[in-house]
Amino acid sequence: MSKMNEIISKVVTDEEFRSEFLADPVKATESMNLTKEEIAELKSIDLSEITAINQELEDRISKSFVGAPIEAEAEAGHSSEHSSHSSDCGW
Repeated sequence: MSKMNEIISKVVTDEEFRSEFLADPVKATESMNLTKEEIAELKSIDLSEITAINQELEDRISKSFVGAPIEAEAEAGHSSEHSSHSSDCGW
């Protein structure tokens, strides 16, 4: 994995690093021994895009945990509807 991919992955998954990165990307990545080219690439990243991506991921994760039990209950109710319908039809 390239250093840039590693950094972006860490930004997405590590809340503390993300805060540091959004405040100062160069300082947050000092320990990663980046080349001048990689530092220039970091400086060109649109931080608002990272914030938007992070918010979208949090929303999706939140919805998946909140909706999971409800969906399971709905499917269970749906299955029982099918079984009662099939017995009504004589199948």
